[in-house]
Amino acid sequence: MLSEDLMANIQRLPLDEKLILLEALMRTVNEEVRQQTRGGTADPDTTHALATLGANGPFPPFEDLQGVLASDTPIPVEYDWKDDYADYLTQKYA
Repeated sequence: MLSEDLMANIQRLPLDEKLILLEALMRTVNEEVRQQTRGGTADPDTTHALATLGANGPFPPFEDLQGVLASDTPIPVEYDWKDDYADYLTQKYA
């Protein structure tokens, strides 16, 4: 556990220093987890940390980010792309 004094000091930091601390912690944890997983089988804590950090570092995998940004035009629920694709092929090869 972190000491209460350390936690109190962290909470008093300005936001920019908290972000610097967070980046440093993420970098060091990521490096340690990568080193442990290179050596062979990882313990459950390391596996959990690796899953939290994501497959390629401290960012979530791309699959987790899909659909995060909203589209300007809503996609209809019952969108039939097959008709559009058939029309496209007809125009292309006509």
